[in-house]
Amino acid sequence: MTGSTIASAALLGCIACRFASAQHGSLDRIQFQPPVAINDYTEIKGASEPRLAVGPQGEVYAFFGAKDYRPSKPYGGYFLSFSTDGIAFTEPVEVGDVSFTGFPFSPGIAVAPAGEVVIVYKDVARVPRLRWAPPLSTSFSPALDFGEGTLMGPGPQPHVVVDGRGAIHLAWWAEPGEFAYRRSVWSPFEGPKSADSSATAGSSSQSPLLPAFGPVTIRHVFSGATSLGLWPDGTAIASVATPVTVGKMRHHVYELFRVEPSEYTGNFIPIFGGQAPFAYLVAYADENPRVLALLGHPDAREGPYFYDIDLSAHEACVPRDLGFARDGHLASYSNRPLARGPDGEICLVYVDTFGHPSVHVSVSRDDGLTWGPPQRVAGPGNYPEIIVDPSGTIHILYLEGYQTIKYVRGSLN
Repeated sequence: MTGSTIASAALLGCIACRFASAQHGSLDRIQFQPPVAINDYTEIKGASEPRLAVGPQGEVYAFFGAKDYRPSKPYGGYFLSFSTDGIAFTEPVEVGDVSFTGFPFSPGIAVAPAGEVVIVYKDVARVPRLRWAPPLSTSFSPALDFGEGTLMGPGPQPHVVVDGRGAIHLAWWAEPGEFAYRRSVWSPFEGPKSADSSATAGSSSQSPLLPAFGPVTIRHVFSGATSLGLWPDGTAIASVATPVTVGKMRHHVYELFRVEPSEYTGNFIPIFGGQAPFAYLVAYADENPRVLALLGHPDAREGPYFYDIDLSAHEACVPRDLGFARDGHLASYSNRPLARGPDGEICLVYVDTFGHPSVHVSVSRDDGLTWGPPQRVAGPGNYPEIIVDPSGTIHILYLEGYQTIKYVRGSLN
């Protein structure tokens, strides 16, 4: 981390950090079950970063783009598989309403408080789409174009989260150079409470209902969202990373901001940022007013940097290296690398890219001050996501060999 990076971070007020120490506390090893393969790669070959969701009863969902090699369907699409016990998964079923001659893009998935499933994805023409279904079902609603005329960029995937009231929050990288956000006016799982002329019309006459959304809120950037999360009060936390050229060097300006909801839209308020070589920022919305975040350097032999940002305090934030990348080892991350356990544990999943990339987990039981030694969970693997449910069960989904989607679980207890 250069001095200029630290200086740029220190310029931002209203931030307090407790740094993760490079020292690793002694922790008992977590026992993980053997990985479970979700797809047969000879028929359905995983082609994008898989997305993980866990329902209120512990049901596990895997949503991913894949190439279908069965003779009757030689194309790519979006597939969903689920399990009630984390051992036996249903055969992946195509649930997107689009087909690709090549490989599909990375999608998004979220589970509502009552268990309904929401999926978002982009079609061949990069039009953002949304569908939802009852719990443990593949009977999805008709597709809704939620982009309001915007097209999605070629890279970053759409993000979706559902708050405690059932409202759907969406974020996506829209062309040209725009970070877009919108949320539903009412929960599609309950139906509209009242008509409102200011809302974008939804298909409320259809069954199942499609949500009506407020207008799109735009923030002009030059790259896409890397994460989207929610505080309990419904305030969205998002991050972007913008590539810039300084002399002959390629840098990224990273920014974390909150999207405070007004009546039907949102207001972008920057809360943290800086500049670093090849940086990307992944944020986890903790209990308000805190944010847990990782700043990664995929092309530098350092990092990750862990932030515990308390927005109610007034101190500058200077990141410290967690120390996982050493002696030729690099650490890479996915869309959901952090999760909070029921007793305050912070769980981090990452890929050690040394040799054959393998999935590792480290746990902090003192709010990020110290971390347990990295534990190899599975390998080879890429793009892991982690969720810890209220029972303390750790759920991890990852892509093995760029073709097989695998799931593994353990327990913090």
